[in-house]
Amino acid sequence: MNPNHQRVTEGLQALTGVLAPYVARELRTKHADEWWPRGVFDVLYENQRRDLPAAGEDDALIARLDPARCLLLMDLHWNDLFRRKLSREHRTWVKELMATRNKWAHAGLVDMADEDAWRALDTMTRLVEQIDAEATERLRALARTVRYGTEGPSTSVVSWGSADSADSADATDMADPAGATGSAGSPDAVSASPGRPAASVRQGGGGTPPAGVLAAVPRRGLRPWREVAIPHPDVAAGRYRQAEFAADLSQVARGRAEAEYQDPIEFFARTYLTVGMRGLMVQALRRISGQGGEPVIQLKTAFGGGKTHSLLALYHLLRGRAPLASLRGPPVAVGRSDRRPHEPHDPRCDASPSPDGALRLRRSSSPSGWGSSSV
Repeated sequence: MNPNHQRVTEGLQALTGVLAPYVARELRTKHADEWWPRGVFDVLYENQRRDLPAAGEDDALIARLDPARCLLLMDLHWNDLFRRKLSREHRTWVKELMATRNKWAHAGLVDMADEDAWRALDTMTRLVEQIDAEATERLRALARTVRYGTEGPSTSVVSWGSADSADSADATDMADPAGATGSAGSPDAVSASPGRPAASVRQGGGGTPPAGVLAAVPRRGLRPWREVAIPHPDVAAGRYRQAEFAADLSQVARGRAEAEYQDPIEFFARTYLTVGMRGLMVQALRRISGQGGEPVIQLKTAFGGGKTHSLLALYHLLRGRAPLASLRGPPVAVGRSDRRPHEPHDPRCDASPSPDGALRLRRSSSPSGWGSSSV
């Protein structure tokens, strides 16, 4: 059983489900009813079109496009077709996935490394983000499973298995001071409990202890800080790189940011929503839904005060690329009970950053009369 290979297989299936109809649709816009013979059959080499029919119904022909052919057709038709719709980064991702697919097809009995599997699924996510939101979220869930062990947010993962036993042991220690010692006759020996190493403190034979040496036995029953404040799996596994955690709204808008900022579910799971951020989201939602709200909101904080995080929170919330129920924090922050009966449940709108760094929020047509706001 190769779990990473299986997850990449699921990712390629999801990728094909998006790219096959997308490639066919774009080829049809150029070649009309001749999209298959002129756009597919005639441009592939003989070995590449092996087992492909020369003609047929559209649904049957689309079903014959596998991930390798979809990626190859996007690359072959890039200059005359796809470059008008997608960015240069998309072609880079296409070429990378062509190599990934070849490596996947010849994996043998050895499973893919975690980093390779995560990179493959993350690249698939970036490629389809502008094409299909539902498939994007499915691919992100697979990527989170590889990297964090769960389809949900990484903050729900606790890899320290003895937390419950440590809690009960600490409760016993605090309730029974004698139980915190090795025996009734040796009060200076601090016993070990599950998940905690044994430690001992020996008192000297009198006088003033040297600097840095304990003069008295510390309070027993306290848990080590690493058990009280459990590091995030990225930190514990050594994957944390400080340079990657500089938030950049323009990178997120272009689909080139790190997953911690690009993935709305992961972003909200890692972000603590302050009172100010919650108020900002409420004002923005009220404005675009025609319920008042400030048309212009100026964020005044010192360096590192959370201005960019606030803009990213609005960007992800109002773009609606992930189901609202799957985001941690925003459902409480926006106050669903404040919504009027005629207000749509879906808060999506056009959220686009401008060159001056402001975030423009617009929704042009709706029964409730959407407005616009600038932050």
